[in-house]
Amino acid sequence: RAGDYRIVPGMSISADGPVESVRIFSKTPIEKARSVALDRSSRTSVTLAKILLKRKLGALPEFTSCSPEADLSSITSDAILLIGDPAMTFRSGRDAFVFDLGEEWKTLTGLPFVYAMWVARAGVELKGLQSKLARARDEGLARLDEIVAEAGEELGLSLDTCAHYLKDIMKYNLGEREIEALRLFQEFAAQDGLCPGGVKIAVDYR
Repeated sequence: RAGDYRIVPGMSISADGPVESVRIFSKTPIEKARSVALDRSSRTSVTLAKILLKRKLGALPEFTSCSPEADLSSITSDAILLIGDPAMTFRSGRDAFVFDLGEEWKTLTGLPFVYAMWVARAGVELKGLQSKLARARDEGLARLDEIVAEAGEELGLSLDTCAHYLKDIMKYNLGEREIEALRLFQEFAAQDGLCPGGVKIAVDYR
């Protein structure tokens, strides 16, 4: 929405298909859902959900807000959007239909989706920041087994689940396909009145 930012190149949190941590859980098939409670913790994911639901359903359902701790059985809406750990650890007393936003975006566009990236205001001198951030990413990737073990214990998820998520699903680079996906995301959001549009997706290669 703001035109005075530049992307720090080379790094992102993205997924090229199902993401598992940004999902809508529904009491009915998603095509029959008439209301969706939206987790307030991520504007990007809420916007992505609205873009995908409009194109999936032809019209938007009614939206309400909810906390990340909400459960499908505790809300009156037909479905709930959960993000991050709550989506990964979701448990419900009833069967739920699952709408994975990463999978739906890939089906719609053929592209990955970028969930997070580093940005800086235009004109700010990065002074080697990109190389430092890249080194931090690479050090984290070298310690993935340790991180998997810590995450599994903290969240109560199996090591296989955490390893699959961090090693296979999550991508940590930012290439041409990711930039193309960002531009298309803005285009869809502008079409749907969710952002002004017209902001150049610019990468600062200095």
